[in-house]
Amino acid sequence: SRRHPKVADVVLEDVRLIEVSWNGDIVWEWVASDHIDELGFSADAGKVIKAASAFNKARGSYDWLHVNSATYVGPNQWFDRGDTRFAPNNVIISSREASLLAIVGRDGTIVWRLGPDFSESKELRAIGQIIGQHHAHLIPKGLPGAGNLLVFDNGGASGYGFTNPIAPDGRGAFVRPTSRVLEINPLTLELVWSYSNPRFFSTNISGAQRLPNGNTLVTAGAGGR
Repeated sequence: SRRHPKVADVVLEDVRLIEVSWNGDIVWEWVASDHIDELGFSADAGKVIKAASAFNKARGSYDWLHVNSATYVGPNQWFDRGDTRFAPNNVIISSREASLLAIVGRDGTIVWRLGPDFSESKELRAIGQIIGQHHAHLIPKGLPGAGNLLVFDNGGASGYGFTNPIAPDGRGAFVRPTSRVLEINPLTLELVWSYSNPRFFSTNISGAQRLPNGNTLVTAGAGGR
């Protein structure tokens, strides 16, 4: 918990990544609010995030990003070809509240990002708005689709930045009552594969994992299936 006036006027439930040695020493750390300018928020989204402070005063703190996963990028073909953004010891994070994915470099900077605005390019528009996602990771070497991003796109409501009848204060502005599993080429942003159906919906938790035969194991966590 910390204060960061550039983000909000109340105590933040901020996000801190720490890497700990076997001896218990912190050898690397990263704090999200120090990098708000790198997370792709529009000016309107920044105002909504700050304005949400008033709503959260009664709660005592403000879970502004709700990062629900952080994993090493791991060995991959993109780094082998010279793209240092995908260094194996960089960390890919998923922000459920902001509907964004990002890779944090070892120097602390955001070196790659997907979202929060999925209307920024034709590639992102082809993917469609990702909402409240979980379990973002690169498919490991040796498995079909190795190097592609696999993510459980929950749906529900998330995101900041514009008002509408469902989100009059601009929080939870993106809404979808179904879930998707997405496989995305992180270099070209091509949507390689996806799964959805009208009855497939898990509003929180959940995950997806590529299997050796090319199938994908999916856990719809909210329903325990």
